[in-house]
Amino acid sequence: MRTSERPSAAGGGRLAATAGRPTPGARGCAAFTLVEILVVISIIGVLMGLILGGVSAARRHFNITHTKTILQLIGAAIDQYQFDWGDYPPGAGGAAGSAELYRALTSPANPRPYTSGSEPPAADVDGSGQRVMVDHWRHAIYYTHHRHYAGDPNKDEYRLQSAGPDGQYGTEDDITNWRK
Repeated sequence: MRTSERPSAAGGGRLAATAGRPTPGARGCAAFTLVEILVVISIIGVLMGLILGGVSAARRHFNITHTKTILQLIGAAIDQYQFDWGDYPPGAGGAAGSAELYRALTSPANPRPYTSGSEPPAADVDGSGQRVMVDHWRHAIYYTHHRHYAGDPNKDEYRLQSAGPDGQYGTEDDITNWRK
């Protein structure tokens, strides 16, 4: 006897195991309707949008935090330089100040190294051959010695400024070592 057949209660006859179910090709077969499929696809689309939005926000937060860490590393190197030389490295601000800072911190005449390996990161951002300290987005970090700006904040120290995610200096998303 095959597994799909059973003896009937009336004796000897056979009943199909699928009794009561529609046979394939019949009008009432179980399947998903187009509306059900579209609802499932739209739910999956909404979930993917939420997940990608969360990943994007987390990535943006990581990039900003990484740049703040880079500013802290540069600040520690500048403080060591100030301890050894009695003043902060020269820097007139902007891109020129960035190049001056890099040269001062990496000079072979220094009594000790102020940067190590690739931290804080440096690159030639404008193709001029001059390396500068860069943020997470590979934009130059502007450096200004306290003699080159007037007044508060930190009138006796220095300023470090990253252009932030938009790459434009002087906008709201700039990342600095002082409170704006």
